[in-house]
Amino acid sequence: MPHLCTPTTVLMMKTHLASIVAAITVGCTSSADPRPEYHSEHAVIQTDYGPLCEGTLSRIDDEIERIDAALGIQDSSYISEVRIVGDEISDYCGRAGACVKFSSGRMYIFYAAMSSFVHEAVHQRANPTGVNQGKPLFIEGLATALSRPGCHDEAREFFSLEEYLEPASGYDLPRHAYYLGGELVHWLLETHGVVPFIEFMLATDAKDTPAQVQDTYNAFFGTSLKDDLTAHLRPVTAPFEPWELGCVAPEAERDKQGDGYRFRETLDCQSNRVQNDFSTIVFHGPGQRALVEWSIIVDESNAGYFELVGELPTGAHLGMRGCDCKLARPEHTVGVSPPPVGSHDFWSGREVLLGPGRYIVTGRGPFGEVLDLELSMPCTLEAANCPAGQQCSIWNRCEPETALLAEPGDMCEVIEGVRSCEAGSRCVSGTCVAECDAAHPCADGAVCGLTRLCGPPCDLLAQDCGPGSSCALGSGPDDPGQCVPSGAGQLLDTCHRLDDTCSSGLVCGDCGRGQVEGCCVPLCESDDGCPAEAPACGIPTGWSVGVCV
Repeated sequence: MPHLCTPTTVLMMKTHLASIVAAITVGCTSSADPRPEYHSEHAVIQTDYGPLCEGTLSRIDDEIERIDAALGIQDSSYISEVRIVGDEISDYCGRAGACVKFSSGRMYIFYAAMSSFVHEAVHQRANPTGVNQGKPLFIEGLATALSRPGCHDEAREFFSLEEYLEPASGYDLPRHAYYLGGELVHWLLETHGVVPFIEFMLATDAKDTPAQVQDTYNAFFGTSLKDDLTAHLRPVTAPFEPWELGCVAPEAERDKQGDGYRFRETLDCQSNRVQNDFSTIVFHGPGQRALVEWSIIVDESNAGYFELVGELPTGAHLGMRGCDCKLARPEHTVGVSPPPVGSHDFWSGREVLLGPGRYIVTGRGPFGEVLDLELSMPCTLEAANCPAGQQCSIWNRCEPETALLAEPGDMCEVIEGVRSCEAGSRCVSGTCVAECDAAHPCADGAVCGLTRLCGPPCDLLAQDCGPGSSCALGSGPDDPGQCVPSGAGQLLDTCHRLDDTCSSGLVCGDCGRGQVEGCCVPLCESDDGCPAEAPACGIPTGWSVGVCV
């Protein structure tokens, strides 16, 4: 039910802390602010950049409900007041693109900064508890912990604890304060719960000295704030929740074959799946374009090449991005094959290589357009559905083939971009080697490697394969190494990460040259054994050895 709004509406919000009762004035249209007004279940939004779509209002409500649950707020009658504005944002928020006025509880947000909505909504929903009167490190830390925390970067250099505690305003916080505060508050909420955290915040004040804050922290939590500040930074391999990575869209339906995905939606503002595309207002004006999002989950059974099937309407766009902190650090994708893609724009190409993981697909276009597209495998080995003169690779991609094809184990001719072995095998250094994946296991006595080739098991450090072979990374900790024919690639030579044509003792690693193009680098146990061009030793989780990246 939409909320009715009158100038005298006053709501009382009672939190789980019985001692806190705050009066909140709901935002209402008045002669002083005649912006059009939109109502969702938990918010009143005023803006000249409408009309606001049902999907936008639903997304706002979903985020507010998640935040309220995390904060322990049980009174659903608390209505958030939001104003989406244009260039006048500086009149309300100074140099920031969004802010909450703690005195009134009202949120102001620049239309092109809607990605900041969740962060500011945490400030807004927490405001009646009184926590926003505390130290900015914790105020912004709470908003970061419950919105979208940053991914860990070992190269970050931090300031001293005192420098993070000294500021009385969030504008004055030094670099990385939001990230550090977010990770600290995440740990405090997980370890101690929301009630002790709020009680701690109520016991502090923005004007407290760093020493006073540290004493209060120790009294509440029994540990040292100086130690805790950097002791609980989650690694990029941590199991982040989808909402922490901005990946909360419903899953796309599968295509007819069951291996791909279908993206079908009419960009109708009345649909609760369709949101306003605020990012394009500067180019197209308000109320012109919409967006819709889907999640897709790729696993080992269908990882490989996909192609976009169907026509994008004029002015429409489809893009995708990976939902994984590990994408920011290539050393943590070493044990994943094919490597996950960070982002892809289907304007630039209809083909994409997807490794295992979760992705967000976003369709954009003018209101009223119909999106009906599929992301499907170009082929499968079982279907053998490539055009004449081509065959399907283990990566689900049609590639040219020679007229005469060699059998597995036979000699073959290496021709770049052309397959000279029978389907299900690949020419590697002049020998046809059987290909493999989760659906196509190797014969007894052989293991499947990261490049989806079968070979005898071996010891990665001992490199105990026979002459002409190299011990390469297997497909997981239980298959640590497998013998494959050695290539000719020398240290730092360009190679293809799906084929690995490096010489013995080297493997094709990520050298910052793209998703599949890499360079030949050594196996390693630590950074000390890596060259300057690939200085980090990427050791997959559970493995004892990795490759330089």
